[in-house]
Amino acid sequence: MWTDRDATAIDEMFVPERHGVVGLAKAAIGPKEFRSFWDMMTAALRDTRVVIEQLWVANEESVFFARMLATSVRGGKSIDVRFSGHAVVKEGKIVEATNVVDFLALMQQLGALEADALVAALAV
Repeated sequence: MWTDRDATAIDEMFVPERHGVVGLAKAAIGPKEFRSFWDMMTAALRDTRVVIEQLWVANEESVFFARMLATSVRGGKSIDVRFSGHAVVKEGKIVEATNVVDFLALMQQLGALEADALVAALAV
């Protein structure tokens, strides 16, 4: 889905009533909302590659640690963002998913935040 930039996988992999969280303040419910997130990410990044560093699977559940490697569309900077996730898969479809993405690092690498933004915010 990310490497091939193939959005059809979203509809193929998720059940319509799936509950998922993509690490934003608001939960994404179903493929339509996840597609909006995917559209934003693929518009900002190119040459995207996801590397699964660790994966655990038990029954219908899986947990993973991964990295998304890409190049920013604006500026051509290298992007290396870590994320993790948990998914419940039933009958080959994702019925529940939670992803925790290091959006602070992504925003810093895209140039939207200064490198010391977190330190500055905590020093208040």
